[in-house]
Amino acid sequence: MLLRMLTGPGVRYSLCIVLGMLLLAVSQRIARRLAIVQKTKRGRRAEAKGFLDYKMQTEEGAHRLSPKLKEISNIVANVGICMGEYTKRVQGVSTSSARIQLKRVRQSANMLDSYSRQLDKKCADLEQIGDPLAEGIHEWLKWISTLPNRWVAKQELDGSLRDMLKATDAALNTINTYLTIFEGIRGVSRDMNYAVNAHLISMKRIRDVIEKIRKSSSDGLLLFEAIEPQ
Repeated sequence: MLLRMLTGPGVRYSLCIVLGMLLLAVSQRIARRLAIVQKTKRGRRAEAKGFLDYKMQTEEGAHRLSPKLKEISNIVANVGICMGEYTKRVQGVSTSSARIQLKRVRQSANMLDSYSRQLDKKCADLEQIGDPLAEGIHEWLKWISTLPNRWVAKQELDGSLRDMLKATDAALNTINTYLTIFEGIRGVSRDMNYAVNAHLISMKRIRDVIEKIRKSSSDGLLLFEAIEPQ
């Protein structure tokens, strides 16, 4: 059963797809549109944030998001290669004793662990980018929706927000498929169970960040939908 799961077309697609790359072009597009019109000064950290603070969070977050997602995508692509090589090795010893099979599984579990540790380091960075970005999008768009010329702003940003929603939806669907497949791998051995569980935790951290960004974009669109032509 394990071999069928690992060699099926759905597994090959989900393991090898570059997760997060779906957001790169969109985040770059939004970053270009969100130009900073005023630089913030250092100090006064205890004061409430203003709209320019949130605008800066949005632009900087969008610029930093792209390279970080690319780094994560490369790791996930390596996981796909690792599991593909693992499938070949296991197929070669499919008639061997359980001891030999467990040895092969343990080797792959150790490799999966190493990739999960790499992901965890990137996840910490991604969370530091994603949380302020989501906050910036939400608060800045909320402020824009109150402006006298909010109809013009809606026309300028509406398309980018819809693109972001489409991209995040596609990324979330792919990640959820990926998680479902890996959940199905559990039960092969204790070592693999441990490795899979750790990997699932790492991937769910990535999903959580993308979900926050999606929610902020969705909330912004709801605000924009209430804006009528002036």
